[in-house]
Amino acid sequence: MQNSLFHLPQIVADRAEQADSDPAIKAKGYSRETLLATSADWMLEFAARYPESPLVEEAGFQLAGTHLELERHDRAVGVCRTLARRFPEGTYLDGFLYMEGYAHRARGDMGTSLRLLGRVADEQFHSPGGGVGVPSEQQPLARYAIAQIHDAAGRSEKALEYYRLVSGRYRDAAEAVAQMEQVVLTTDDVHTVVTSRSPVLDVQSRNVPDADLLLYQVDLMRLLLREKNLASVSSIRLAGIEPIHRATMALKGGRLRESTTSLSLPLKQPGAYLVVLKGEEAGASAMVLYSDLDLVVQEL
Repeated sequence: MQNSLFHLPQIVADRAEQADSDPAIKAKGYSRETLLATSADWMLEFAARYPESPLVEEAGFQLAGTHLELERHDRAVGVCRTLARRFPEGTYLDGFLYMEGYAHRARGDMGTSLRLLGRVADEQFHSPGGGVGVPSEQQPLARYAIAQIHDAAGRSEKALEYYRLVSGRYRDAAEAVAQMEQVVLTTDDVHTVVTSRSPVLDVQSRNVPDADLLLYQVDLMRLLLREKNLASVSSIRLAGIEPIHRATMALKGGRLRESTTSLSLPLKQPGAYLVVLKGEEAGASAMVLYSDLDLVVQEL
């Protein structure tokens, strides 16, 4: 009887995964949610009937997982916390810690989630095979979850540290590392600024703490005749032209996160100006038209 009551909830849970595609289950009016709820009830009944059974820890693990699938996060926390205290050296301890951390994250309690996931990521546990002092099988998932929590909170350095630990296992983590480490320095090719406003150039950057700004005043008509259009500002030839202003500008885009910096330009009179930005590993250019006239240029 004990073994039957232990295995029955798992059989029902397996059937729940087929509820949406099995016509026979649908015909009886069962849904995935109702079958999972039934499975959870029977697991709880097993634990109540046989509290001293050696299978209680495993049944509790299944019960907590079912609560998570049903998004019953409060119940999952209760089950995990109770059984982690009861079985401090059990083979499912890391699983209880991971699932409770997951549930707290879903509830918005990131501090508690980080503490529990940190234990799974760093501590040693008893393995089902009898090993003692081994890393948790949930360690990679815990580290990935920790990285995501830090990333969402804007703690980029910590996020990168944990993303790197699992970048060889999860493609999303590898992509996050590549994006965070990417050097970015960009701006729109052409800016039009009316003379009644202060001339400002918005620059997007990441991993570029500062850049040299070179400002050139150009003859727009001559430039258009030579270049035909302004579609590729970065390729404009500047041989023999001296900048009218140069300065090193600090950029908000420091390590790992992209930010926008508004750079003030010292423009004194209307005209066309080429702005060249040079970072250590990246560069960008923009044509600034400082005028009260709208300009539309087409190549004939």
